[in-house]
Amino acid sequence: MEFSTLNNLNSTHDNWQIRIRICRMWESTNPQKNNELISIDMILIDEQENLMHATIRKHLVPRFKHLELQEGSLYNIRNLKIVQAIGSYRPLFCEFKALFLPNTALQLLEEEAVKISLHEFQFVVPDIIEKRLNDKTILSDVVGYLAGIGPIEIVGNNWKKRDLEIVTNHSVTATITLWGKLSEQFDPKFYKDEDEPYIIIVTSTTVKKFQGAICFSATNNSKIYMNLDIPYVVALRDRF
Repeated sequence: MEFSTLNNLNSTHDNWQIRIRICRMWESTNPQKNNELISIDMILIDEQENLMHATIRKHLVPRFKHLELQEGSLYNIRNLKIVQAIGSYRPLFCEFKALFLPNTALQLLEEEAVKISLHEFQFVVPDIIEKRLNDKTILSDVVGYLAGIGPIEIVGNNWKKRDLEIVTNHSVTATITLWGKLSEQFDPKFYKDEDEPYIIIVTSTTVKKFQGAICFSATNNSKIYMNLDIPYVVALRDRF
């Protein structure tokens, strides 16, 4: 069976066959409608570490529910619709995204079947930060040394938030704001001084500026990783 790599997919047909890992997965919900489900979204990664955003729209979720799709698992996938990536809050800088179809077929693979990385990110760099300032088109993955953890605060219309202070991989001090459940799940007691340094990754953030300083704000799509066992994080731990 011949598989296409993610960077070769395009909108010319819908019978693509790919071999990938789901490296991130989340539910997209509408907070203004009692967190009603919009879609199940995921980031796919292939053997060449190409990334692509894929979506199962709400009306098709029951069609794939029995398959128990899992973050971190390997799959052969056949029959995907490839469309132009448009709109705001896009989790990747990528020309295309994949949509699951009613006839999309998945086969779970054993871990030994193919070598594909568990994780891959598009870490934001200084010149890109300025371009994404107050622009919610493409979200940003940020990584850095965890330098401080603030308390949970209640702001606005009873929103919970927690601010983290980080030193980014480019030696800039910045704030990451976690909202709602994400702020509650981030428990300071798990991060002990003797286990430092902690290198934190927060995916899918928006970029803002407050009192002249760059700030990152988590979104409903965000995930947090701490001291992930990947070469880049290991190098940052050594550096700090």
